[in-house]
Amino acid sequence: MSVLITGSFVADSSSIEIPEPLFRQLRRADEFIRLGVVAAYNVLQQNGGLRADGERTGLFLGTAFGPMQTNFDVLDQVVENEPVSPTLFSHSVFNAAAGYIASVLGIHGCAITLTDFGFPFFSALEQGMVAIESGHLDSCLILQVETYSDLLLDAKKAMVPAGEEWFPGAVCWLLEKEDIGAGLLLEKLEIASRTVNGKAILQLQEQVQLDGKPVAVMPGYLGAASCLGRELDTTNPLLISVIEIESEYGTVAMDIRGV
Repeated sequence: MSVLITGSFVADSSSIEIPEPLFRQLRRADEFIRLGVVAAYNVLQQNGGLRADGERTGLFLGTAFGPMQTNFDVLDQVVENEPVSPTLFSHSVFNAAAGYIASVLGIHGCAITLTDFGFPFFSALEQGMVAIESGHLDSCLILQVETYSDLLLDAKKAMVPAGEEWFPGAVCWLLEKEDIGAGLLLEKLEIASRTVNGKAILQLQEQVQLDGKPVAVMPGYLGAASCLGRELDTTNPLLISVIEIESEYGTVAMDIRGV
């Protein structure tokens, strides 16, 4: 399988800015939705908008925890016997962010959310590659969004007090057909997962190597995806990299080269 990576964007909740054209659509959105929409919007803006027909464009959103805090906010209202906000309840659905992104950006192909405690971004990437290679799509957005919840972060601090802090954020790549133009050619993606216990997941780290050289050891569920999003230069035709990611819960191997 081979597809082009023609854009990437990394955002975190502390530095993200909502573009003015999105103010109205995101005025009632939660953090999970805002991060996903803004990341996807910025990737497309870098590429001049959608180059494929909306019916031939899709998105695959991977996440480990989804809108967990929004889910707890809904449960708080239930426990307190308060009227449950219809907006809050709808935003607690895992696929709500994918629906927002598709609606705001005019994407009319498949819009799917994948949950995975292993490699959610790379699982979404694998599905996007298959969709393009099989001819079902001409382009697609690949995202991972994580916002975590207060309860999860408290549990992490209690079980892994020396662990590094996790920060909410989003990563988005744009994939397109190989013949569409310039970019980075993704020729191979192999994911090997293994089972680990809950504590190992909370203290996870993802070690990233490019061409056999360690680049970084990244904490949290956005670690490797955010690292690669910053490292990959889609305008550099000379880039040739064998990418390897190692973690407690498995490995990922990728081949990327400039075209």
